[in-house]
Amino acid sequence: MTKLAAAGLVALTLVSYRSVFTAAWVFEDTATMSYATRAATTQTWHIIRDPLGAHLLSLSLFLLLAALTLVLAQRLGVGVYGMWAIAVLILLHPINVESVAYAASRGELLAAIFIVGACIFATYGWWTAAGFGIVVCLSAAVISKESGVVGLLVVPLVATRFQRPTWLAWWLFLWR
Repeated sequence: MTKLAAAGLVALTLVSYRSVFTAAWVFEDTATMSYATRAATTQTWHIIRDPLGAHLLSLSLFLLLAALTLVLAQRLGVGVYGMWAIAVLILLHPINVESVAYAASRGELLAAIFIVGACIFATYGWWTAAGFGIVVCLSAAVISKESGVVGLLVVPLVATRFQRPTWLAWWLFLWR
């Protein structure tokens, strides 16, 4: 039953985002293709230059973000019903449409993916080898979009949920 419900949720998501398959550029998409300060985002524009490919890439990144969020929720100990609620909210809430509909919002998707990735690494302990993954993910979030700096506040909260390190220890680790 769970696999059938998951397949139904994915199908409903694809139906909800069906306009992506026929979308053209929006006025701000072409202006965004040359953000020099967002190195990771700019690199994605070199991969795919046509509207369909750009929107499909954004949809793929959005689905990856949803999957990583569910992995994080599982690591944080969220129950089955909570995970279903998270999946439905992420995949079907209208506020998330912008990140897929506008190719210019790809930087937000990338920053969110890297912040959630850093949070997943933080659940394993920041003083272990996962600490390197945290630093890499947070760096990638910041070079994807300026709002990636939020990860510097979120990741320590997730890390303290599991290991309860001191804030001073976290900042000393980050800046050593």
